[in-house]
Amino acid sequence: MASVQRIPGEETTGEVTETYTPTDSLLIDRWFARMPRSGWWIAAALGAVLLLTPAVLAYLDGVGIARLLADYRALFVYPLLIAYLLAACHLVHKTRENVAQALRPLVQTDEQTFMQQVNLACRVSPMGELSALGVGLAVGLAINIVFEPIEPEPYLLELYSYLSRIVIWGVIIWAVYSAFAVTRLTNTLLRQPLRVEIFDLRPFQPIGRQSLWLSLMFVGGMMLGLLSSNFAEEELRLEYLIINAGILALVVAVFYVNTHNVHRVLAATRRQKLESVEHRLARAFYRLEELTAEDQDTHAVATEMNALAISKQQLKTIRTWPYNTELLRTILVSIVTPFLAAIIGRVAAVLFDPARFVTP
Repeated sequence: MASVQRIPGEETTGEVTETYTPTDSLLIDRWFARMPRSGWWIAAALGAVLLLTPAVLAYLDGVGIARLLADYRALFVYPLLIAYLLAACHLVHKTRENVAQALRPLVQTDEQTFMQQVNLACRVSPMGELSALGVGLAVGLAINIVFEPIEPEPYLLELYSYLSRIVIWGVIIWAVYSAFAVTRLTNTLLRQPLRVEIFDLRPFQPIGRQSLWLSLMFVGGMMLGLLSSNFAEEELRLEYLIINAGILALVVAVFYVNTHNVHRVLAATRRQKLESVEHRLARAFYRLEELTAEDQDTHAVATEMNALAISKQQLKTIRTWPYNTELLRTILVSIVTPFLAAIIGRVAAVLFDPARFVTP
């Protein structure tokens, strides 16, 4: 459901604006909003069916549990990954409200104009979502054709795996589209007339946290994807390398797109303040020279110069990106962790390979 909002200019009846941003921007949010309470049980039952389907197909194909978990474990991970991406997209879209609330005091527009800008920036095109889904399905089909063509046996598991890979890529590209749609609000508001207090960066902190969650959304998906990877197969390593490199590029891109305009605004404001301080400092210096030449009292001018010099140094130390060392450390660890997990998985696969213990 859309959020309850009060438009300025109307008579107030005790009703207060609850949120600035809508809660049903995505198609999936609208579907869930219309779903009756029993619909959640249906969704849970569907998830259970998807998790049990590989086991049923393995039984019909005569595939044992050991081979099912070794060669087809991705079929158990795909439903979890789809559920994860749907939930993650819903949650990162909710971070827009914190950004809107934090930037509202800075944006120099009236309330009605601000609401119109927020609603327009938060609007996600259903056609865009469906197009992203379609592109993802095409990408999944292309990856199947190039890297994982369908094998003749066991037929049912291979066919289900083939179709599942196509579907998961549709959801992944939809999630990418959804994530970049989140950044639209931040960039829209930062292009409006702003009154920035350069020594108070708290209004920009929600943007840094939002960027972190957007990046971690893809990192979490990558870690889930590693559970389905079989690094022992030489022919699949190029596929894993390309996919994981693409995900890392997405992590960096979405973080940069969401924070670049913050850097632009803060850097411009800091540069403006520095120019003002340097201009005043130069004037104070010339006045000090005049007073010194006339042998007059220079205490007041010297005090002013000292204050201006301190202000200049403080301005130079102000960050122009909405993150700190702790935030960068979190992103770095989240990026490195999947690769460590992949290396550990590869080493474990070699160490515990039964063939190593068979005497020729």
